[in-house]
Amino acid sequence: MITWDSERFPDYRAFLEVARKVGEKLVMFASRELADEEIDDALEQLEELEVSREERRDLEGRIRAAKRHIGAVCSLELAFDHHSHLYVYEARPDWYEEFLDACEEISAELTTGDGDEPGNGAIGGFYSNN
Repeated sequence: MITWDSERFPDYRAFLEVARKVGEKLVMFASRELADEEIDDALEQLEELEVSREERRDLEGRIRAAKRHIGAVCSLELAFDHHSHLYVYEARPDWYEEFLDACEEISAELTTGDGDEPGNGAIGGFYSNN
């Protein structure tokens, strides 16, 4: 899969022009709406974290800010296949990027624990120190 640099080249028409120039006649389109379950899942994961009160408040606020966008389109994708490579253009609104950033921060904390060594968090205990 090869993704289009939509930061530097945000105009989707340029992506479609590339598809036309290489002779592709089929361009796939997909969209996705923000679901209430995504917010609930993120808040549940946040509850599992042992972080400072200030950090928890910040993450919770960023997650809850996305709540007003439930049912709104959070991702649009255009794609075409050319010589067994899938070329993809994706656009996301800023509010969804902020939500994803907060979710990634939570996931990173769950993976590494509360700032200790990696592996001492949610998935720790599988390795012996012997």
